[in-house]
Amino acid sequence: MHYDFHVPTAIRFGEDSIRLLPQLEDVRGKRCLLLTYPGFDDPDLIAALHVSSSFFVRSDAFEENPSHGLVRALGQHVVADEIETIIAIGGGSTIDSAKGASWFAANPHYGEDGAEGPLTDPTAKIVAAPTTAGTGSEVSPFVVLTDSAHHRKTSVKHMGLAPSVALCDPALTVSMPRSVTADTGIDAVSHAVEAYLSSLCHGFLDDLSVGVFRTVHTNLPRVLSDPNDMISRGKMLSAAVEGGLVLAACGTVIIHAVGYRINETIHVPHGRVNAMLMPAYIEFLVDKGVSRASEIEELFGGSLKGFTESCRLPSSVPTSGVTDDDIENWVEGAMATYGLPNCIAPLSEADVRTIIANAMAA
Repeated sequence: MHYDFHVPTAIRFGEDSIRLLPQLEDVRGKRCLLLTYPGFDDPDLIAALHVSSSFFVRSDAFEENPSHGLVRALGQHVVADEIETIIAIGGGSTIDSAKGASWFAANPHYGEDGAEGPLTDPTAKIVAAPTTAGTGSEVSPFVVLTDSAHHRKTSVKHMGLAPSVALCDPALTVSMPRSVTADTGIDAVSHAVEAYLSSLCHGFLDDLSVGVFRTVHTNLPRVLSDPNDMISRGKMLSAAVEGGLVLAACGTVIIHAVGYRINETIHVPHGRVNAMLMPAYIEFLVDKGVSRASEIEELFGGSLKGFTESCRLPSSVPTSGVTDDDIENWVEGAMATYGLPNCIAPLSEADVRTIIANAMAA
């Protein structure tokens, strides 16, 4: 058994942990940029940040799927204002915007005309306070960005993009709409599913993945039924963090790769497209005799599809307006990017085509 595990993020977990923000070492006396989701309003916290930091500015710039253009512009602000710490209060989009800003502040020409090097390590620290329970971005070294011209998602991995501190306050997740709670909750499941089906998943990483399955199976229906159930809210946020940790250690296999391509066509929330794909993928692997896929089904009461449907999440990919060319683009694009070397059940193009067809027919 061999595995690598490194967590550069200090995790501060618990209700009211957001109140620790002004006194963090990376905030106190530092030049800070605050990014938030639309509608965030906490005058006392903002006032405390003004007092604590040596320089403080807030940006309302926000995109649900942060584009290269947005984060390049934010990166320019980071450089111009000599920002030392970027504070992100929000979901995965806000946290990824902070990561992208840090990345492009250090690498302003990255991606232009295919240029990727030489690369400079990002220096602007990131402090993340997630308001959703699922993306795991608060503990991962990945940033996912969108090419707005082609609706194509790309990712960058660099350990300097892992937040220095994650303030995980379950109370911040209460105000999220039911649909966001469901979409992000199932995203945590997808992270654990893909990690569990990776050849890099061993030892306590197995336990973390299984723990995510059990926690979400019990607690996501509870928070969807009662948004003010703070015990279940806390457990869902913990599952999101654990999903982010196994994702960072093990990577993804095929669900994210296909999902990103499908979203170029149908444009639905990231977690929701994962919910559409996962049941067909797991059922395909069960039929192939993959024992871990059978374990996942059992951990979700015998049917992952039944669980997603009980949460009123779609378990099939819509067919309206989808052409054969779209499907071929999904297959080819996914095969070009998915974690083939790490998957315990490697897939051929024909396999991916079958999984997509099954997901569309479900």
